[in-house]
Amino acid sequence: MQQRLEDKYFEALYGFIFDEDDGPCAPTYWNVSRILHSLPFTYTIDLDENRKNDGLDLRVSLLENSDRTSREDIWWFDYPCSVLEMIVALSDRMSLQTSLTRYHYFLEILHNLGIDLDDDEPEDSIYSPVVNSVETMLGRSYNYDGRGGMFPLERPRQDQRKVEIWYQMGAYLIENRKGVW
Repeated sequence: MQQRLEDKYFEALYGFIFDEDDGPCAPTYWNVSRILHSLPFTYTIDLDENRKNDGLDLRVSLLENSDRTSREDIWWFDYPCSVLEMIVALSDRMSLQTSLTRYHYFLEILHNLGIDLDDDEPEDSIYSPVVNSVETMLGRSYNYDGRGGMFPLERPRQDQRKVEIWYQMGAYLIENRKGVW
């Protein structure tokens, strides 16, 4: 029996984050990742479309040159970008600008969103809290300083609810001196 393309892709996406050399005690976030992947990434600031495009580009790079797709699956590339894809792609971008891994940034973003788990918990017990955190992020109903969003700042120069994600990320990396090259 052939595994569904969506399941294969999810495993590839999950592996892109969690297959880095993260040590023997790296927590698993399978169920959280499943929930994040079920939620479409939406945005209210036009230039955040770039984050959507990064997520879609990641999909293409993970699937296009693999044995995971066939000609019949080409429609799947037009499926909307998920919150998980956007966060994974953003974590990858962050790791390219610093000396830390995308795994590190993925977990840090989840922490900043208030999604903290010691280990993977059953999906039904975490669904509502994860969705609430994502809705706060997507709706930009977090605090002026970014608390409750992906990139909280101690000294914001402007209302983070009105700043595109890319610039929030840059300010966050600089303020936290995360090894920016």
